[in-house]
Amino acid sequence: MKENISEINKYLKSKKERLKKLEEKRKTERQNHILKNKQKKDKIEEQYEERGKRFDEEQQRNLKKIEEQKKMVRIEQIKIEQSQELNKVNEQIQQYNKMKERETQQSMDEKRQEIALSNMKDDLEMSIGRFGRIFLPSEIRDIEEDIIGNHQIKERLDDIFEALKNYDTYSEDLKTAGLVPNLTALLYGPPGTGKTFLIRAFSKKYNIPMCVVHAERLISSLLGETIQKVTSVIKNAAEFSKKSGGFVLFFDEIDAIGSERSSNHEVGEIKRAVISFLQAIDDVTYDCVPLIIFGATNHEQELDSAIWRRFNFHFKFDFPNYEIRKGIIESFIKKISKIKKIIIEKTVLLNIEKEYKRLNESGPDDLDNNGILNMTKGYSGSDIERGIKVSILKVMKQGSLTFDILYDSLKSVGGTAIHIETPNSK
Repeated sequence: MKENISEINKYLKSKKERLKKLEEKRKTERQNHILKNKQKKDKIEEQYEERGKRFDEEQQRNLKKIEEQKKMVRIEQIKIEQSQELNKVNEQIQQYNKMKERETQQSMDEKRQEIALSNMKDDLEMSIGRFGRIFLPSEIRDIEEDIIGNHQIKERLDDIFEALKNYDTYSEDLKTAGLVPNLTALLYGPPGTGKTFLIRAFSKKYNIPMCVVHAERLISSLLGETIQKVTSVIKNAAEFSKKSGGFVLFFDEIDAIGSERSSNHEVGEIKRAVISFLQAIDDVTYDCVPLIIFGATNHEQELDSAIWRRFNFHFKFDFPNYEIRKGIIESFIKKISKIKKIIIEKTVLLNIEKEYKRLNESGPDDLDNNGILNMTKGYSGSDIERGIKVSILKVMKQGSLTFDILYDSLKSVGGTAIHIETPNSK
C-alpha cells in the first residue's frame, strides 16, 4: 500500500510538472501571440500612418496645383479685365473724339450760320427791324433756366421748336397729306410774367433768330398802310425763314392789331388789318413755311375771337405763387453771390426758408405772416427783379445784403397785381 501511495504521489507530481510546463507553454504562446498581434497592429498603424502621410502629401500637392491653377485663372481674368477695360477706354476715347468732332462740326456750322445770318440781318433790319428788334441767337442773353416755373409751357415750346428744326424733313409729305401743323402760339397774362423773356431764351436754346415786333408800330393813320405793314412783316419774315431754315416772329402787344372786330370803338382800318393778319398766318401755314408766329398780350379779353382760333397754342402766364417767388428770389441771390465785393448775410436765406416752411404748414393765406414771400404776393418776376436791383443800389453803399435791405427794396417797387383788376397769385 505504501508503494501505491508512492506511485500515486509520483504520478501527481509528474502530472503537476506537466501541467506547469503546459501552463508555461501556453503563457509563452499567449505572450508570443500578443507580441505578434502588437507587431501586426504596429505594422498596420505604420502602414496607415504612411498612407496618411502620402495622402496628406498628395492633398498638399493637389491644393498647391489648385492654387496655382487659381492664380493662373486670376491672371487670365486680370488680363481679360484689363483688355476689356482698355477696350472700354478706347471706346470712350473714340466716343469722346466723335463727340468733339460733332461739337466742332456743329460749332463750325453754327458759326457759318451765324455769319450767314449776320449778312442777312441788314436786309431784315430794313424790312421788319424798323417795327421792332432783330435778335440773332448769339445776341440773346436770356436762358431758359432763369425762368422759374411754367414747366408745361416749356414742354410745349420744346415741341414747337423741335418741330421747326425738323420742318424741312417733313414739309413735302405734310403738304401732300394736307396735315401741315400751325406753328403759332398765343401768350397772355399780366405784364412782367416772362412771356417775351421765355421766347427769347428758347430762340437762343434752339439757335433760331427772331424778331420782336412792337405791334403798335404797325398802326398808321393813313388808309391801307396798317394792312400793308402787317402783311409785309409776315411776308418778309417768311422769305427769311425759307433761306435760313427757321425764324421766330414775336408780336408784342398783339391786341394793338388783333382787337375784337365787333368793337364799336375800332375804326374800319383796324378791322381790315385783323383780317389781313389772319390771312397772312393762313398763307404761312398753307405753304409750310418754317416760321413760328407768337403773339403776346396783357389784355386777352380785347382780342378778336378769330385770333384765338388761328393760334394753335394758348399759353397762360400768371403771377408766380409763393413757391415760385421763393425760387425767383433765390436765383437772384445766387447771382448776387457771384459778385465778389458783395457779402450776403446768412439771415437772408434762413428767413426765407423759415417763412417758406411756415407757408407750407399754414397755407398761402396766413395773415399773420409778414415775411418776404407773403409781402411779394401779386409780384411778377419782373417786379422781383426790379426790387433786387434796388437792393443792389443800397448794397453798393455798405457792401453787404441784409434781410431788411432786401425786404425794404422789394416792398418799395410794389407789385403789378395792384394795378390790374384780377390779380391771380398766392
